[in-house]
Amino acid sequence: MKKIVPYMVAVIVTVMMVLVLFQQKKMGPAMEVEKQKEYVNSLLNKGLYRKAAGVYEKIIDSPGISKKQRSNLAYLTGNIYLENLRDYENALAAYLKVKILTPKSGIMDEVNQKSVECLERLGRSLDARMEMEKHTSPDKNKGKAPKGALVVAKIGEREITMDQLRRKINDLPPYYQEMFKSSEKQLEFLQQFIATELFYEKAKRKGYDKDKDIIAQAFEAKKAAMMQKLIKEEIQDKIKITDKEIELYYESHREDYIEKKDGKERQETLTEAKSSIRAALGKEKEEKLMKDFMVESFISSDVKIYDDLFGISKGKKTDNAGK
Repeated sequence: MKKIVPYMVAVIVTVMMVLVLFQQKKMGPAMEVEKQKEYVNSLLNKGLYRKAAGVYEKIIDSPGISKKQRSNLAYLTGNIYLENLRDYENALAAYLKVKILTPKSGIMDEVNQKSVECLERLGRSLDARMEMEKHTSPDKNKGKAPKGALVVAKIGEREITMDQLRRKINDLPPYYQEMFKSSEKQLEFLQQFIATELFYEKAKRKGYDKDKDIIAQAFEAKKAAMMQKLIKEEIQDKIKITDKEIELYYESHREDYIEKKDGKERQETLTEAKSSIRAALGKEKEEKLMKDFMVESFISSDVKIYDDLFGISKGKKTDNAGK
C-alpha cells in the first residue's frame, strides 16, 4: 500500500500537468488574437490602415483559430478596406470569406449590405442588384455607425460619424486640409457634405443613375478622378510649405491682409493670416508644378501641335508642345 500511494500521487500530478499544458495550448491562440487586436487598434489610431489589415489577414491564416474567430477578423478586415482604404476589391474578398466561414452569422445582413456597396463602388451595378435581390433584408442596419463611434449628424436613419467626416477632409490636398482645422470650418464642411448626399439620393430616386448621358459623364468623371489621383501623387503630395515661406509671403503681401470693418482698418497678424497664406502658397506651387509636369509629359510623349491650323503662328509647326 505504501508503494501504491506515491505511485498514485505521481500519476495524479502527471495528469494535472498534462491538463494544464493542454489548457494553455488551447488558450494560446485566443490570447494571441487578443494581443494582436490591441496591436491593430494601435495601428488604426495612427492611421496605418493597410498595415492593420495585413496583421488581421496574417492571424486569419494562422493555425489554432476557430471558424468564428476567423469570420469576425475577416469582417473587421473588410471594414478597414472599405471604410479606411476604399479598397473595394479586397473588402469584397474579406466579406466573401465571412459568408463562407459563417453563413448563418448574426452580422450577415450587414455583410450583404456592405458587399453590395463594394460592387456598386467597383462599377458592377448589375452584380450589386443581383446580390441585393438574393437577400430579403440587406438594408436592415444600413447607415448605422459602429458601436462607440461619435455620431455628428443623421440623415434619416443614416448616421455620420466624426471619423467619416475627418476621412473626407483628409481626402483633400494637404494645403486645403489646413482650411478645415477649426470646429467652425469642419461644421461648414459637414453641411456641404450632407447637402451633396441629399442631392445625390434625390437624383437617384429620379432614376438619373440609368440615364445614358449620365453614364457617359460618369465615364469621363472616372477618367478625371484617375487623373486627379495622379496629380495628387505627382504634384500635390510633393508640395511642402515652411513657416519661413509663410512669413516672407506675409511681409510682401501685408496689404492683402488688412481687415476693414465699420470704416476702420486693422492689420491681420501673421497667426491670423497663416491658414489663408498656406492655401495661397499651395495654389501657386501647384500651378508651377502642374506646368512643369505638363511640359515633361508632352516632351516624353513626343507631342506635336500644329499651330498654323489655328492661325496662331502660320506656317510654323510646334514640336513638344508646351516647351
